Amino acid sequence: MAIEFSTISQIQERLANALILAVNAGQLDTSKQIDPNIRNSFALGLVKSLSAGFDENNDNVKEVLKQLFPQTATGDYLELWASWFGITRKDPVKAEGYAVFTGVASTTIPTATAIQKADGTQYETQAGATISAQTIGITTLTRSGTTATATTTSNHNLATGVSITIAGASQTEYNITATINVISNTQFTYTISGTPASPATGTITASFTSAFVFIKALDYGVNGNSAGGSQLSLISPIVDVDDSCYLSYDGLALGLDAETDDELRSRLSERCSNFTAPFTASGLPVFIKERIAGITRVWVQTATPSAGYATIYFTRDNDTNIIPTASQVNAVKNAIIDVDNGIKPANTPDNYVVVSAPTAVPIAITFATLSPNTVAMKTAITTTLNDYFKSPAINVGDDITVNQVNALIYNVIDEDGNSPTFTLSAPSSTTVVSDSQLATLGTITYP
Repeated sequence: MAIEFSTISQIQERLANALILAVNAGQLDTSKQIDPNIRNSFALGLVKSLSAGFDENNDNVKEVLKQLFPQTATGDYLELWASWFGITRKDPVKAEGYAVFTGVASTTIPTATAIQKADGTQYETQAGATISAQTIGITTLTRSGTTATATTTSNHNLATGVSITIAGASQTEYNITATINVISNTQFTYTISGTPASPATGTITASFTSAFVFIKALDYGVNGNSAGGSQLSLISPIVDVDDSCYLSYDGLALGLDAETDDELRSRLSERCSNFTAPFTASGLPVFIKERIAGITRVWVQTATPSAGYATIYFTRDNDTNIIPTASQVNAVKNAIIDVDNGIKPANTPDNYVVVSAPTAVPIAITFATLSPNTVAMKTAITTTLNDYFKSPAINVGDDITVNQVNALIYNVIDEDGNSPTFTLSAPSSTTVVSDSQLATLGTITYP
């Protein structure tokens, strides 16, 4: 049964009635009777002051009741509830990653060199580095139209926007100096002329002059995260170093804001709702999220790929790229199988624990019509779609239907209180998603 608290007006009314009853009852001398309703009277002042005290006390009781239960507790009280289950609030984390600097060979970039994004977010290099002339081998070089795709023998440590020189291809159209677009840690593309044979032949190399430097944000929080290929600028110029540098393919990641009460409560609820043991479908998400900051969604497929195995997928929805990198995948697996602090049963071989990044299936959304076609409406739709595709409603292996997307957009209300009228040209049919894939938000195109 819910506890009902009187409003301050109800308290005042009851106190006034009680005071009248206590003082006036049996008092025949009207000059000695009181009326708490008379403005500026002592009796009215007494009623109002006592009512304010009772109302404040009710507020304190409400706050105590809220903190008595983990579903509503906040702040230190929520942390106390969480601590009983071995869960602690996540501290904020600084974003980090690698930037590619270019300039004159043999030029040194000092430790603590300051750089910044266009929005003013600042970073520092974490170690000194020297720009140097480098050459790496290319294992395959193919062409589709005017786009050449190179695959390197190892991580190229390059970034979108960097200039490279291709040499050694028997088909000379490939041998040019060009600005590249990085598509993986071992692949990049560039534009060529002509129609040379594909794949290219010969002993092919890529040459460039750069430095691959580890950087970290000065401030904590998700605002420090940034996509690969983003351009940063030196705050103070360095002689013989180009003013702009570029983020490597993995970009800047790991930046986190301090965990909010809602986020902490969600993890506590997950721990309490269906937790059985750490190395189970319900226990692994709790363990992984507690052990490694930044992981937001976890899926466990038991008996996959066969009996005795467990396959685990996860995302980092606060990172610019929500799909984890290879190093982040390895960190999760190592945490699970760690001899001293892991949770893998002793009789389960390490290779039976499969940790993978889900393969993203971008869902492109194209509007044929939209009314009102305003900035406010587009912003509201974009925010709704972004939040939805990073929410627990989207799981590994879940198909995305057209009705699902339409219903989501129909329910949008912009800041002016408007609902959209629209038609979509994409998606036009159900997007089938396999058990190792995850639907993500692709490009939104407005009319």
